[in-house]
Amino acid sequence: GRNTVRGPGTQQINMSLSKRFPINRARVEFRAEIYNLLNHNNFGNPDLNISNVTVGTITTADDGRVAQFGLRLAW
Repeated sequence: GRNTVRGPGTQQINMSLSKRFPINRARVEFRAEIYNLLNHNNFGNPDLNISNVTVGTITTADDGRVAQFGLRLAW
């Protein structure tokens, strides 16, 4: 029937920190962004193609923790 197979849920916490530093007439901003902060396993949905040998098997997962840093100069 419809919706008889459900995939696992996802748990993801994202965080962003930034700090601005004034320098004379300019401004520098440092920024750090972290995705999936707690590094939870987020698995994909199971294979639903019944003609495949991997039917019902989860073969994919999302990325783990990813960090991104940036520096911006504004004047």
